[in-house]
Amino acid sequence: MYVVIRKFNRMRSVAEAARRAESGLGQMLKQTPGLQGYCVFDAGH
Repeated sequence: MYVVIRKFNRMRSVAEAARRAESGLGQMLKQTPGLQGYCVFDAGH
């Protein structure tokens, strides 16, 4: 199992980060055999 944590400083909202993840990285990850899922979350400041 692998975990990647990324911090985005210039996002206006968690919804924007989720949209960008879905359209970019998410599309590549969906093609990866064995992928169980990915999440975007708000960790506060």
